[in-house]
Amino acid sequence: MYAFDRYSNQYPSTAKWYSATQPNPHYKERGDQLRTDEDVRLLFSSLGYGAYVRLGRSSTQRYIHSIVTSGNTNTSVTIYEGNYDAHCRVRSITYTFAQFRANFPFVENTVAHAFTGTAVKYSADYHKVPCSYSGCAGYILQGHYAQSPGSNVKCLGCGYIGNISTGIMSVGGTDS
Repeated sequence: MYAFDRYSNQYPSTAKWYSATQPNPHYKERGDQLRTDEDVRLLFSSLGYGAYVRLGRSSTQRYIHSIVTSGNTNTSVTIYEGNYDAHCRVRSITYTFAQFRANFPFVENTVAHAFTGTAVKYSADYHKVPCSYSGCAGYILQGHYAQSPGSNVKCLGCGYIGNISTGIMSVGGTDS
């Protein structure tokens, strides 16, 4: 949860807002068996980046590991994990869906933000995108981007006008 809270700029967390003890849109009790690559793809595509995932080996061998999502493709998932070697080390690793299922076939629960709120200027380089769940103070920072990079251009995310080095290549893509 530490990495999850840091990613969403809510550290130190003063409340256990992600708890299952009270209804909230962040937390989802799952109990899902990951039987196919499609199960893994659907899980990660539904969560987005920075989500907390609690994993198990089976419905009876629960709570063996926790991860934070950091990327996915149509064939693989990238995660951030701590204490993977029982010596408090952290790493980022990419698994194929089959590798992920072999290591973590059961999903206990997930906690995720909805970073779909209205972006506002944060600095000359970034805008802040808040979680859109009611009462949540979480947010992420994203770099400004424009239709065509340059000086004195408008960010398509928040409206900031300034020097922006990232532009849109085509509909749905960005050029970084």
